[in-house]
Amino acid sequence: MTRTRVTVLLLLVMLTPCLHGVENLEKKLKPLADLLENKHFAAAVEWCNRRRPAMRFHGYRMVADYYLFWDQPAKAADYYDKAGYSKGFNRIGTYFMRQEDPETARRMFNRGTASRERIRFFLKEAKRREKAGDSEGARSDYEFAREDLITLIGSLGFEFTADDAATRRSIQEALDRLPRKEREAKARKRLKVILRRTGEYCRQLHERVFYFYCIEEIEEKIDRLWEVGNPTGRRRLLDGVKLPSRQMKRSLRFDYQLVREEGEAKHTESRTLLRENGIPRKVLNARNKSIFQVSQPVFAPIEFLAPQWQDMYWFRIIENTRWRGRPVVIIQAVPYDPGNMRIVSGRIWIDRKDGSVLRIQMAPKSIRNHHQILKEANRRGLTPALTFDIQFLQSNGGFRFPTHCILEERYTAPQSAPFVRVHTEYRYRKYRFFQVSSRVSAPMVSEPPL
Repeated sequence: MTRTRVTVLLLLVMLTPCLHGVENLEKKLKPLADLLENKHFAAAVEWCNRRRPAMRFHGYRMVADYYLFWDQPAKAADYYDKAGYSKGFNRIGTYFMRQEDPETARRMFNRGTASRERIRFFLKEAKRREKAGDSEGARSDYEFAREDLITLIGSLGFEFTADDAATRRSIQEALDRLPRKEREAKARKRLKVILRRTGEYCRQLHERVFYFYCIEEIEEKIDRLWEVGNPTGRRRLLDGVKLPSRQMKRSLRFDYQLVREEGEAKHTESRTLLRENGIPRKVLNARNKSIFQVSQPVFAPIEFLAPQWQDMYWFRIIENTRWRGRPVVIIQAVPYDPGNMRIVSGRIWIDRKDGSVLRIQMAPKSIRNHHQILKEANRRGLTPALTFDIQFLQSNGGFRFPTHCILEERYTAPQSAPFVRVHTEYRYRKYRFFQVSSRVSAPMVSEPPL
């Protein structure tokens, strides 16, 4: 089977970031640093209390860092807590590791967030417990380390290294080596069945979906605050000079076509523009002008579940639930090699009755050019978040086709509301099937539910 891949592109042509950076945070915090260097903690806390919430967050973090530097971890914990900075507890955990106090270190790490420091701690504790004959405790710590590594791999700013690959291998080898509980063994066996059935579903999806049309509607909202420098959203100044608008909306309607000729390995998609911003148009082979662009979304499940890709992922069952009135099993796919830019990751909602894919949430790193977003966010002191959520609710011939896709670029900062820079929604309707329904039969109706 030819390796067909869905493509998600993030284009920043229209959203060139402004070159005026934020004020230097270090300069703002210089008076606070001077107080803390001289151990004037009371004055430093008073300085923080007089600041606005965003600056107070950075101030409390600095106060906590200095308390830890001056060997006062309890005080440090108080101010990390006031700042709402859970990563700080990892620093305290590392402090107690150096003090050879694993019990207190564990309490601190349990209050922290996923990090390499926390992974190292749980690995060290797991090996100690395994050596002492505590297989159950060792397995629990290895699983904690695995959860942290999975979280880090999916996070936007994490760069996977050779050491991380070695850590992943050692965790997997340990979990394979240690005895499993009966419940976990059943879950692992069930996961193999799920992957086999969904792999067959994806194989047939690629081989049997030849030719269809549908209406593709795109609605996009863009906040150009950084580009136009117009925070109030006003159209004119007092002297009558017109300002560029912050908010921008765009709507596009296409007649979308996907075709694969007999004997050909690849599918070809094309669009005919029918309407732009409410105005009727007729443009053959039109270009999609949206910021976020999606190509061949019908084949998104193949990214994870096609037989030739499954060996590249670390799968696990998240939960069994119901979604849109259907019984589903949610599984997570994490790449073994996150450095491979062609490998995506995310969560998949699988119909337990027939093994079809109902929904996919891709991880932020699955969106190309995410490094540009991360770089701009770091320059502005913000935390970026990317959303890619695609649903498959149109059924035909045993397969499911995309109906709704949401893509969003947003930013958060301490003590402030999220800033949504781009929000794009794709909707697919009025499907017209040609060489799909006539060639496809439900692939797995004879098998029992998952």
